[in-house]
Amino acid sequence: MTRTILLLFVFPALLAGCTLGQPVAIQHVVLIKLNDAGQAAALLEDCDTALPGIDGVLMYWSGTPDQSGRVSLAIDVDWDVALCVGYADAATYSAYVDDPAHVDLVRRWKPQFTWLRIHDVAVSVDN
Repeated sequence: MTRTILLLFVFPALLAGCTLGQPVAIQHVVLIKLNDAGQAAALLEDCDTALPGIDGVLMYWSGTPDQSGRVSLAIDVDWDVALCVGYADAATYSAYVDDPAHVDLVRRWKPQFTWLRIHDVAVSVDN
Protein backbone atom coordinates (compact mmCIF):
# COMPACT_ATOMS: atom_id res chain seq x y z
CA MET A 1 0.00 0.00 0.00
CA THR A 2 2.83 2.42 0.80
CA ARG A 3 4.24 2.05 -2.71
CA THR A 4 0.81 2.66 -4.23
CA ILE A 5 0.40 5.82 -2.18
CA LEU A 6 3.92 6.90 -3.17
CA LEU A 7 3.15 6.44 -6.85
CA LEU A 8 -0.25 8.14 -6.71
CA PHE A 9 0.56 11.14 -4.58
CA VAL A 10 4.28 11.74 -4.09
CA PHE A 11 5.70 11.25 -7.58
CA PRO A 12 3.38 13.72 -9.32
CA ALA A 13 4.47 16.34 -6.78
CA LEU A 14 8.12 15.44 -7.29
CA LEU A 15 7.81 15.64 -11.04
CA ALA A 16 6.12 19.01 -10.93
CA GLY A 17 9.12 20.38 -9.03
CA CYS A 18 11.77 18.64 -11.10
CA THR A 19 11.42 20.14 -14.54
CA LEU A 20 12.77 23.64 -13.81
CA GLY A 21 11.83 24.77 -17.32
CA GLN A 22 13.96 22.20 -19.16
CA PRO A 23 12.29 19.28 -20.94
CA VAL A 24 13.40 15.96 -19.53
CA ALA A 25 12.40 12.49 -20.67
CA ILE A 26 13.57 10.55 -17.61
CA GLN A 27 13.44 11.50 -13.94
CA HIS A 28 15.70 9.38 -11.74
CA VAL A 29 14.20 9.61 -8.23
CA VAL A 30 16.27 8.09 -5.44
CA LEU A 31 15.32 7.70 -1.78
CA ILE A 32 18.02 6.59 0.64
CA LYS A 33 17.80 5.36 4.22
CA LEU A 34 21.20 5.59 5.92
CA ASN A 35 22.54 3.31 8.65
CA ASP A 36 23.34 6.55 10.51
CA ALA A 37 20.94 9.42 9.74
CA GLY A 38 23.60 11.79 11.08
CA GLN A 39 25.51 11.26 7.82
CA ALA A 40 22.76 12.81 5.68
CA ALA A 41 24.49 16.20 5.39
CA ALA A 42 27.75 14.58 4.27
CA LEU A 43 25.96 12.43 1.68
CA LEU A 44 24.06 15.46 0.38
CA GLU A 45 27.30 17.43 0.09
CA ASP A 46 28.96 14.62 -1.87
CA CYS A 47 25.92 14.20 -4.15
CA ASP A 48 25.57 17.96 -4.70
CA THR A 49 29.25 18.16 -5.65
CA ALA A 50 29.48 15.10 -7.91
CA LEU A 51 26.16 14.62 -9.67
CA PRO A 52 24.96 17.93 -11.19
CA GLY A 53 28.17 18.32 -13.20
CA ILE A 54 27.91 14.97 -14.97
CA ASP A 55 27.45 15.42 -18.73
CA GLY A 56 23.82 15.16 -19.78
CA VAL A 57 22.25 16.07 -16.43
CA LEU A 58 19.53 18.60 -17.30
CA MET A 59 18.26 19.13 -13.77
CA TYR A 60 19.13 18.07 -10.27
CA TRP A 61 17.86 18.57 -6.77
CA SER A 62 18.42 16.91 -3.42
CA GLY A 63 16.91 17.14 0.02
CA THR A 64 15.81 15.57 3.28
CA PRO A 65 12.34 14.76 4.66
CA ASP A 66 10.20 17.77 5.47
CA GLN A 67 9.87 18.09 9.23
CA SER A 68 6.75 20.27 9.20
CA GLY A 69 4.94 17.84 11.47
CA ARG A 70 2.17 17.16 8.98
CA VAL A 71 0.76 13.72 9.77
CA SER A 72 -0.81 11.59 7.07
CA LEU A 73 -0.77 7.97 6.02
CA ALA A 74 0.25 9.18 2.55
CA ILE A 75 3.44 10.89 3.74
CA ASP A 76 6.47 8.63 4.03
CA VAL A 77 9.32 10.22 5.96
CA ASP A 78 11.19 6.99 6.69
CA TRP A 79 14.18 7.96 4.54
CA ASP A 80 17.12 10.32 5.01
CA VAL A 81 18.14 11.66 1.58
CA ALA A 82 16.29 12.18 -1.70
CA LEU A 83 17.72 12.96 -5.11
CA CYS A 84 16.06 13.74 -8.41
CA VAL A 85 18.12 13.84 -11.60
CA GLY A 86 16.68 14.54 -15.05
CA TYR A 87 17.96 13.41 -18.45
CA ALA A 88 16.93 14.05 -22.05
CA ASP A 89 16.93 10.39 -23.08
CA ALA A 90 17.91 6.82 -22.18
CA ALA A 91 21.37 7.13 -23.73
CA THR A 92 22.20 10.11 -21.51
CA TYR A 93 20.89 8.27 -18.46
CA SER A 94 22.99 5.23 -19.33
CA ALA A 95 26.11 7.39 -19.66
CA TYR A 96 25.34 8.97 -16.27
CA VAL A 97 25.10 5.56 -14.58
CA ASP A 98 28.54 4.62 -15.94
CA ASP A 99 30.17 8.01 -15.34
CA PRO A 100 33.20 7.69 -12.99
CA ALA A 101 31.85 10.39 -10.65
CA HIS A 102 28.57 8.48 -10.18
CA VAL A 103 30.28 5.09 -9.90
CA ASP A 104 32.71 6.40 -7.27
CA LEU A 105 29.95 8.07 -5.24
CA VAL A 106 27.87 4.87 -5.16
CA ARG A 107 30.93 2.74 -4.33
CA ARG A 108 31.84 4.96 -1.36
CA TRP A 109 28.33 5.41 0.06
CA LYS A 110 26.50 2.16 -0.68
CA PRO A 111 27.89 0.40 2.43
CA GLN A 112 26.28 3.18 4.50
CA PHE A 113 22.78 2.53 3.10
CA THR A 114 20.18 0.61 5.05
CA TRP A 115 18.19 0.64 1.83
CA LEU A 116 18.03 2.42 -1.49
CA ARG A 117 14.89 2.89 -3.59
CA ILE A 118 15.20 4.02 -7.18
CA HIS A 119 12.19 5.06 -9.23
CA ASP A 120 12.86 5.93 -12.88
CA VAL A 121 9.95 7.86 -14.32
CA ALA A 122 9.33 8.37 -18.04
CA VAL A 123 8.08 11.90 -18.45
CA SER A 124 6.11 13.14 -21.44
CA VAL A 125 8.16 15.97 -22.91
CA ASP A 126 5.00 17.34 -24.50
CA ASN A 127 3.61 18.53 -21.12
